[in-house]
Amino acid sequence: MRESMRRIGFTVCPDRVLVVKLESEEEYDAPGSSFDLSFTAALQAIEELCEKLDNVAVAHLHRRGICLFFNDRQGRNANAGEFNAQRLARRILHAIGERTDMRARVGVGAAASDWRNLAESYHQACMALAASTDVICTFKKKPEPSFEDLSAAADRICRSMTERNLGEAKLAMTSLPLLANRRLGEAPKHLSAQIAFFASTLDSMCFAAHKLGVETAAITRLRKDAGDALDGAGAVFDLKQAWLAAAEHVLDEVRRLYHGKHEKIVERACRVIEQKLQRTPCPTPISLTAIASAFGISPGHLSRTFKQVTGTTFERYLMFKRVELAKRLLLEPLNNAAQVAERSGFSDPSYFARVFRKIAGCSPSQYARHPV
Repeated sequence: MRESMRRIGFTVCPDRVLVVKLESEEEYDAPGSSFDLSFTAALQAIEELCEKLDNVAVAHLHRRGICLFFNDRQGRNANAGEFNAQRLARRILHAIGERTDMRARVGVGAAASDWRNLAESYHQACMALAASTDVICTFKKKPEPSFEDLSAAADRICRSMTERNLGEAKLAMTSLPLLANRRLGEAPKHLSAQIAFFASTLDSMCFAAHKLGVETAAITRLRKDAGDALDGAGAVFDLKQAWLAAAEHVLDEVRRLYHGKHEKIVERACRVIEQKLQRTPCPTPISLTAIASAFGISPGHLSRTFKQVTGTTFERYLMFKRVELAKRLLLEPLNNAAQVAERSGFSDPSYFARVFRKIAGCSPSQYARHPV
């Protein structure tokens, strides 16, 4: 663990999680602005802020949001110039506001007693976002939620599915187990009540998925598999894992309704990128507009489709593929950094070095000497 923390850049283990929620593509309505460019600018602003801070790491986790891991004990006992959770949340929102007009909210989980409990802090941050519309939402253990709050949280999942806002459905879904533990209790004697609640919520999710167009056979299979998993849970923790897995399968079936017809387009785009990058001595210029034109679709449609299917933007995917090519070229002794930059599609060697360090974690020359 100490070695892992050292590689990430922590001198003390993280004990708290923030979750940054940027508005979805459906919510984004800034005139004359690109959603993908604004999202990328917001993410870059967060990453650059975290690079300047000690003991803070950011990760954009697919389908789980933008998560910041940090040590807040240090902030509570440190000088005013250092951060704590609230101050860090405000700095994040300020950094995003300086770069883009995209709206953002921050969920703040409670400080964990140990790094092994960081997942709980993450779920608390998600629950804070789901339970409030504030720009900065802090998890509060009191007052205890009522049964009406528990029912409303379950209804929020189905309503978000019906409105085709799967990001909100995912957020409410991951927050539900912690809310159920607090209201129904997590002792073994409360297991049967939790099973009944999660089984009922899953039935509602299946009904919502069926209304959206998921086939009856798929719904029947999901209900049977999920029912067996929930009934077979021997402890509340096992039940939570079974519920999250079953609910994710329901959302996956809904995603297929939207993404299935787009996957071939993205596969073709990825193949074109690979082919163009492999051409020697220099790769063919690659652009979103050129590929979209070749497919007979608009650049905006290709950009949105690529993000929906892969979870990342076209530009970010292309940058990672270029760095992957650069890594392979750096292993050839006759190539220097300038040649590798050109053959990887970077016109500016200094820009190539900055991008390579950001993605690979070291300079091109360091990687060439010690690729492991």
